[in-house]
Order: sequence, then structure tokens, then C-alpha cells
Amino acid sequence: MWVCFACFSFKCIKKKFKVKDPTGKTVHLANHQLPVTVVQGSGGYHSVAIDANTHNLFEEIPSLGICGDIVMAEASEAAQPVPNFRVLPQHTRATRALCGYFGPIGARKEEVCILLQSIGVRDNGFDETIGGTRLNINLLQKVSDYFSGSSTFRNEKVELDALTGEGDGVQLIKSIPTDENVHTTARWTNLFIRPNSSNASPVTTFGASYLMGYQLQKDAIAGNNANWCCVEQIAAANPWNIPAAWIANRNARRVLPPGLGIERFVSISDSQRNRTNAICSTCSKHLDFGCAQISEAGWRKLGSDRRNAWKCSSCRNHSPRPASSPVPSASPVPYSFEDIIVPTRRPPDALRGHQIY
Repeated sequence: MWVCFACFSFKCIKKKFKVKDPTGKTVHLANHQLPVTVVQGSGGYHSVAIDANTHNLFEEIPSLGICGDIVMAEASEAAQPVPNFRVLPQHTRATRALCGYFGPIGARKEEVCILLQSIGVRDNGFDETIGGTRLNINLLQKVSDYFSGSSTFRNEKVELDALTGEGDGVQLIKSIPTDENVHTTARWTNLFIRPNSSNASPVTTFGASYLMGYQLQKDAIAGNNANWCCVEQIAAANPWNIPAAWIANRNARRVLPPGLGIERFVSISDSQRNRTNAICSTCSKHLDFGCAQISEAGWRKLGSDRRNAWKCSSCRNHSPRPASSPVPSASPVPYSFEDIIVPTRRPPDALRGHQIY
């Protein structure tokens, strides 16, 4: 009954939420299939092993195989059990970049083991509702009941009015890590990034609802690719290095359809963290104004020299000014950033829809 209702709900959502952009392209929900690869008697994996062809799947898409291995380890009576991921390359261990794995398992309440064993999840076995998928409906129901009883995780209301609809613009936000990242072992989904909009519509539509969320690029930090790789060597006695093929195709799943890969707007927001930096449009130096935007009065004061508004002092002093805005002989820069910058988290209405260089 539960499975039939879920299938019916998915079909209704798939039929309703299809999006057509101004160019005539239509985006549909794709049918999702659970991974069914079985390794050493346990299913739910993307493939038999993590290799050059499949490492992106294990780094980016959760699988019940990986989650099932973790749950089986939690059902163990060991104080700090180690999950048996059956797909790891030889002489390697999982990193937190393996999607679904959040690090070593610590102390657990006794009730956890009792609950898991009561629904057929043990350290040496896993009862599957659908063979080869590592799907256990009883476990899913137990987790749902737990969250429904906690006010912290309860969803009181979900509004769908803001979703992109028929005739609206299709937007894709790409997040590219910047050179601010210095910790080579930082998780690749938690880096300083620069959002880039690939939009089929003009920049004036920026601010409409997003059809697709962040497509985070995987890049090296200081020449080290450890931040995105899902495995690492266990000991120096058995060295293992990230294969060149893995590095070459790390962003293969970021290939966009024709027309969507053109960067039309680069946001001045430069972090996934709760802050905003202004960036020099010439040398990309951070101006470090914290949360700042140009005030309306400052925008009018800049006049025809607005293109120099987001340049550092060095680049502005050496930039030719428009003929309509002569430089006074007393100073090459007749205004200061203190005159035009005001702390705010939202640009004034007069600036909304403008492209700031």
C-alpha cells in the first residue's frame, strides 16, 4: 500500500512540475532507479567497485549500499565499529567525501542496536524489502516516526508557489571554489565558492526561483585533490595515489546542455558561509568590505564612472576615466568607498536588475 501511494505521488509530481523556458526548452523530472549492484552478498551499490568510471557517483549521489553498510556497523556491539564498504579500492579507506559517510562511528545507545535488530538489520545481515536494493521499509518507517515526534524536524507547511512555472526563466547556479580555500582536507561540499549564473534569460530575471540548485565544481586546493576524493590510502607502506583518470573526469557530471554553460553573471557573493565580499573586477582582489553594497546616493554620485565602482584603489587609479567625467587635478579619485558603501544585505530597489562590474 505504501509503495503504491509513493509511486502515485511521484507520477502526479512528474506530470505537474515540468518547466519550459523562453527558448522553448522543457525540463522534465527523470525516473529515478535505486542502485541494485550486489557485492559480497549485499546490494544497493552504484557499481562493483569505485573506479575511474564510477567514483563521481559515489562522491555525489547517496546510495543505500553505503548507508546500509553504516547502519549495519551501528547494529554491532563493538564500541567503535568500522563500516565494511565492499566497493573500496585495495589499500584504501573511505573519506568524508564518500556520499553518506560522515566519519567514524562512536558510542551509541543500547536502544539503537535493539531497534535495528528488531527490524532485521544486523552487523552480518540486512533484510531487504526489495532484493538487491538495501531498502528496508521498516527502517524507513522507524526513522520517519522518530522525526515526526520531534518538533525540531517537523515541517508544518510547505509552499510551492515560488517554484519556477510555465513561461518563467530556467536558471542554473554553478559554484566554483576560489583560491581562498587553504585546508586541503576540507570537505569539498563546504568550501569558499564563487556563484556563477548560467541563465537562458537576461540578467534582469535574477532573483526568480531556481530550477536547479548549486552545481559545485570539484577542484584541487593548493594542488591537492584530497578534498573531493572519496577514498585515501590507509598506510604509507601500501601507497595509493588518486589516479590521473579520476582527476581528469572529476567534473564530468557537471557537463551542461548546450546554451546553459555560458556564464552570464558572476555574483559578488563569494562564499557559502554567511558573509559577502566585494571583488575587484580587474585583478580579482578581495576588497573586504564585509556585507556591503553601493547605496542609492553613492550610485548616483558615481555617475558615468560606475564601472570603476568595484575596483581596488590600485586598479582605479590606473584606469582611464570616461570623457564625460573628467578627473579633478587635485585627486585622481574624487570619491572614497566610505562615501558610496553602506552595510546592507540587500541591494536597494534602484540597483535591482543591474549588472555590477
